[in-house]
Amino acid sequence: ITGSNFGYVTNSYNKATLTLTSDIKNGFHYVWYGGLVGDLEGGKVSDSYNWGTVVHNNNVSSTDEYYYIGGAIGNSSATISNVYYLDTVGFASHGKSVSSSDLSNLNINIGNYFMKDSNNINSGYPILKWQ
Repeated sequence: ITGSNFGYVTNSYNKATLTLTSDIKNGFHYVWYGGLVGDLEGGKVSDSYNWGTVVHNNNVSSTDEYYYIGGAIGNSSATISNVYYLDTVGFASHGKSVSSSDLSNLNINIGNYFMKDSNNINSGYPILKWQ
């Protein structure tokens, strides 16, 4: 949803597959990458989740490479509340890992703007009430 964030992300979800390919030969490099936010420097992420796969193809020959990759948020020094990522997305994260069953049945506290996906709009995962 955002690479670097200093504001607010709320009542949102991501279902896309994110693929990062690193092909760095030399130099000092940081990578912040996540299903919802790559680097949460300020602000807040709340009532949001990611079920899209996070992939990292690494072809790096530098020792000065630092990766902050997460299923929901890659790196955070700010407030996170009710943020989840599916336990199969590929990377641990800031936020909480949840099973497919818990996510699709809303066995999590994700706020009042989501509802069950009864019509399979989002592969059975929660949708926003306006969808």
